[in-house]
Amino acid sequence: MYKKCSILLLVVLSLLFRIGNVSARTGSISGRVTDFETGHALPGANIFLKGTSIGTASNIDGNYVISNVPPGRYEVIARYIGYESLTFTIQISVDEKIKYDIRMKPQVVEGEAVMVTAQAEGQMQAINQQLSSRTIKNIVSKKQIEELPEANAAEAVGRLPGVSLERSGGEGTKVVIRGMASKYSLIQIDGVNMTATGEGDRSTDLSMISPYMLDGIELTKSVMANQEATATGGIVNFRIKKAPEGLTFNAIAQGGYNSLRNTYQDFKVSAGVSNRFYANLLGIYAQADYEEKDAGSQQLGNVWFAQENENAPVKTNHVQLMDIFRNVQRLGGAMVLDFALPSTVIKSSNFYSRIKREETQNTNTYDFGNRAFQ
Repeated sequence: MYKKCSILLLVVLSLLFRIGNVSARTGSISGRVTDFETGHALPGANIFLKGTSIGTASNIDGNYVISNVPPGRYEVIARYIGYESLTFTIQISVDEKIKYDIRMKPQVVEGEAVMVTAQAEGQMQAINQQLSSRTIKNIVSKKQIEELPEANAAEAVGRLPGVSLERSGGEGTKVVIRGMASKYSLIQIDGVNMTATGEGDRSTDLSMISPYMLDGIELTKSVMANQEATATGGIVNFRIKKAPEGLTFNAIAQGGYNSLRNTYQDFKVSAGVSNRFYANLLGIYAQADYEEKDAGSQQLGNVWFAQENENAPVKTNHVQLMDIFRNVQRLGGAMVLDFALPSTVIKSSNFYSRIKREETQNTNTYDFGNRAFQ
């Protein structure tokens, strides 16, 4: 019995040793995918080894890593929508780590002149990220958020397919994904769960988040096994901006006329500054937003009708008129520090948001049947 156990132990150790040798005999290919002319990162590019199932997609900074590549000679193919496919040959040895940066050229298509806006250029990156995603995902780029006149982050998400909004005073507040109640949607900031704001459930009010501090929005409508089980409906992840290269200032000021109240008191201001230091290793970004507006409305409700017979005219005997004064004040800010290393990025995101709503409702009721007025 002891001899049989010893033989079995030797066989197991031999197999483990062989498996260890096999895993150690692989190499890796890494690098960064950028635009050939501008040098900007291309996130979501597909890089794979021809004739194999080995491949990956570049991250938001354009970096990619293909690990566990057996020794040999391979043709590596890089693809990105709007760019020419690129093929190069790699000879990889045992335990070798090859660094190969990919610079892709925009694809030239002959035809009539077409003007490409910054919004379309930014959304092209979002489409590539959607194609390389392992789940059903929609992505809104920073350029698209900046160019569309969204009142808040909820309105930006509401443009995506499969999403509807809960509204207050005509303004979107909470997202409803695939018809499921807003309490089944998980809201994240840079992958970190937001605290629920609903009084009776765990729903989150997105109207307090300014769209000007967002670098992009990721909407996941089919939750995978490695994601949180609380996200039954889906996941909305807001990516906060980080500092680009060079000193940058931006400011937005908007005013509006309220025809219902005949006032010019609606306004919105946003200001941001960013810069990178120490050979672009350290980035600092700060953004502040303030908005104040009257989101009031006038409504007609509780109308009752009466009819003596089928041929008699329909008469109204009860009407209710409501005049709602609804003042909204929104204050938000973000402070982002990031330290970029060759293979990773250390990031600290600080986010602040507050919204204050004051509502006064005046109701007049007309009861024509009893000739009463309230």
